[in-house]
Amino acid sequence: MTYYRLLWLVLLAACAAALLSGRSIFWAVAGALLALSLAAPAWAWLSTNWLRFSRRAASSQVQVGGWFEESLRLTNLSLLPRLWIEVVDHSTLPGHNASRWITLLAGRQWRGWRVSTLCTQRGAFTLGPVEVCASDPLGLFEVRRRLHQTRRVLVLPYTCPLSMVLPTAEIGFEETARLRQTLSTSANVSGVREYAAGDSLNRIHWPSTARRQKLIAKAFEQDPVGAIWLVLDLERAVHFTSSTAKPVGNFTLLPPSTEEYTISLAASLAQHFLEHHRAVGLIAWSQHRLYIPAEPGTRQLKHILEQLAVVRAEGELPFAHVIAEALTGLPRSAFVIAISPSPDPAWGNALQQVVHAGRAALAVVFDRASFGEAQLAAPPLAALTHPKLAVRVVRYGQPFAETFQVPAR
Repeated sequence: MTYYRLLWLVLLAACAAALLSGRSIFWAVAGALLALSLAAPAWAWLSTNWLRFSRRAASSQVQVGGWFEESLRLTNLSLLPRLWIEVVDHSTLPGHNASRWITLLAGRQWRGWRVSTLCTQRGAFTLGPVEVCASDPLGLFEVRRRLHQTRRVLVLPYTCPLSMVLPTAEIGFEETARLRQTLSTSANVSGVREYAAGDSLNRIHWPSTARRQKLIAKAFEQDPVGAIWLVLDLERAVHFTSSTAKPVGNFTLLPPSTEEYTISLAASLAQHFLEHHRAVGLIAWSQHRLYIPAEPGTRQLKHILEQLAVVRAEGELPFAHVIAEALTGLPRSAFVIAISPSPDPAWGNALQQVVHAGRAALAVVFDRASFGEAQLAAPPLAALTHPKLAVRVVRYGQPFAETFQVPAR
């Protein structure tokens, strides 16, 4: 627009010179400049209209560490060619640059391009809107037009495969490690027994019945531990991100942020246990209470990952209160996995009270020094001494699979 204003100043000067001198050359210059001042915005306006922009992605969800691919197309709907058009993309997905310069777009033609972006940050992001910018051939007048076509993409938290099993033997949970017979059917068959009144016909073991000449039923076993409950500490005051932390290993996909490690670890644990046909629930308290009832299946995993993708460590409630209030109603067969970077031993004491009530638990604490904390706060291991309470320590740069291979104590 600066050149366009200069054009008008020259036009006014030419008109003044023509009026004062009466010479025809000044009138000719003034007429040419007037025609140019009217043609420039008309050209730029026509260049940004009768355009259609479209974008298409293979999926609306992608995980951290994965590639998000998108196809974009700009179509000229008119018969007039476009000399040049700048497409400016205002997507919020980090690192996603879909802006392009398009030159010599003929009438009734289209130009397409593809963009691939490595997703490094979880969350819900917006694709678009875009602006199309064009000017006259001399670059005197520029027009910007916004095309309000937006889409939503959800980046799920990073997950990695785990090879862990529930540490029931390690925490002295031998009485539940022995499978108990149950009247309900399950995937585990311990043997056979005599038929009892009330048994359904599908429990009858017909080969044994034929061999013994009396009704024999299958005896089923139930797992020693019921649903897995993931309890996350999302209190704002205990989480931090460091720019000086050095990883202890080669696992550097996640930043040195206790929040991102908490979310990613919870997602990995949920994926592991749900793939092994266990019911998984989740409890956390950010700005609002996040409660996902324990259920098995792939739909549960999708639901948990979608919730973890957008939740933030913005809570005000101390983790000890979250444990005390949220876990009192859980059945005794529940296995609790509490994840917290807080060095406050109060949440460890609260978790021990849960274990005293008959539940087994696993405490996941953070080595805050490895995350670059200047005060070098130690994990609250002294408050996690119950024999039925296992402990694991998370360190920055250490893969989760290694974290759950070796006991912390």
